[in-house]
Amino acid sequence: KDTEKETSCIKKDADDQISQILQGAEKEAMLLKSRLLKTAEEKARLDTERSYISKNLEIKKEILKKKRECIDKTFDLAYQQLLNLGVKEYSEIIKKVLKSVIKNTEKYQIKFYGKGAAAAGKEITQDLDKEGFRLELGAPIDTPDAGFLLIKDKVLIDFSFSKSMNALKEKVILEISKILFE
Repeated sequence: KDTEKETSCIKKDADDQISQILQGAEKEAMLLKSRLLKTAEEKARLDTERSYISKNLEIKKEILKKKRECIDKTFDLAYQQLLNLGVKEYSEIIKKVLKSVIKNTEKYQIKFYGKGAAAAGKEITQDLDKEGFRLELGAPIDTPDAGFLLIKDKVLIDFSFSKSMNALKEKVILEISKILFE
């Protein structure tokens, strides 16, 4: 009977230990399950957020692309209008630009770009000579562009309409970028 009692005690201890191990394993399994669910939920939330951000960036890129196309078309149209100015308007713009960039005490050579450059250039330099500016008219530059090339002491400054429009366009794009991204 002692052996039976001892066997019964050992069996009870073993059953208690098994029960404790099972309870611990269940708690561990529940904790693990809870952690896995939280991790999966967090991963799903982050994936959704990343997907949303990615789509949002794609939309913004497309909007910026369309805005850039609009700016390009606007500047192209403005450039074409400059090329098609009448002689009087063309002369007035050129004189205004020249007066803002040259000193009437210094001598410059000037070469005009484009069709009708010789006639317009002669008239412009004569008008400015009357105002005290010292311009030597060089041979016109045959190109579809318009504007002029100013030369002083072997330094060339290009005031072609295409270069001026491109510089202005880049300045405008830079200002727009600052507004959008600051």
